[in-house]
Amino acid sequence: PGEIAAEITHNLDLLAGQSRNVHTRHQSIRATFEHSWQLLSEQEQRHLRQLSVFVGGFTRQAAQAVIGIGLSRLVSLVDKSLLHYREGGRYQSHPLLWQFAREKLAAHPDELKAVGHQHASYYLELAELADAKLDGPKHIEGFEILTREVPNLRAALNWCQEHDDLEIGLGLLTTLEDFWIRSNDFLMTEILDVFEHFQNLGIP
Repeated sequence: PGEIAAEITHNLDLLAGQSRNVHTRHQSIRATFEHSWQLLSEQEQRHLRQLSVFVGGFTRQAAQAVIGIGLSRLVSLVDKSLLHYREGGRYQSHPLLWQFAREKLAAHPDELKAVGHQHASYYLELAELADAKLDGPKHIEGFEILTREVPNLRAALNWCQEHDDLEIGLGLLTTLEDFWIRSNDFLMTEILDVFEHFQNLGIP
């Protein structure tokens, strides 16, 4: 049971079945998601797949900046149980649903590239604002912001490496240097990987 539970967390097709007594939309997790997906409007589908660019949750401000979605649309997705609103003003979704939405986003390469770039740009700006607080009276606030957004910062660093985005990538490397030193292990692997990648491209 433990192995099955672990596999379910990242495999949409694990519980697929062929029973004739079960409706097609209930024969696998993927089929269930696909059925729910088809019930959404085109705009809701676009919003949900684009929101999947976030990792580890996101704020309303981040969603607005990255994909242009407003509060009412976020609330609508919460009402449909596609998003969950958490204490502290963050939105999250179930990992399997997010995996499904990311597959939908991957089917739109131009959209994926544009949203990925906007996501990385937003978190560079956020990192710069938080980093500016690290040496002042609000250093705890700045550190907490960066710590909370480590999954999104990691995703942004990986995106810059995969797409050779030197401007944002170098900006993140420079901005996160102080946070990296203070936090020990946070983002160490990603920062070193991106640094080495850019060196291989001839960037000093």
